[in-house]
Amino acid sequence: MERLMGTAEVADLLGVSPEALRVWRHRGEGPRAFKYARRVMYRAADVEQWLETKAVPGPVESESA
Repeated sequence: MERLMGTAEVADLLGVSPEALRVWRHRGEGPRAFKYARRVMYRAADVEQWLETKAVPGPVESESA
């Protein structure tokens, strides 16, 4: 069975608040989610795939530069 994550775990992984993740979900901007047993859940593969779509092509410059 594939690993499932809750809102708090995904928010922590992405470095955002659970509220930001909820807003993204309602706007259709965040990782794909589904409801299971009255909880919003995320498949680890869906979160990874969503992150790949956010990757910037080419070299990434340091923020401190």
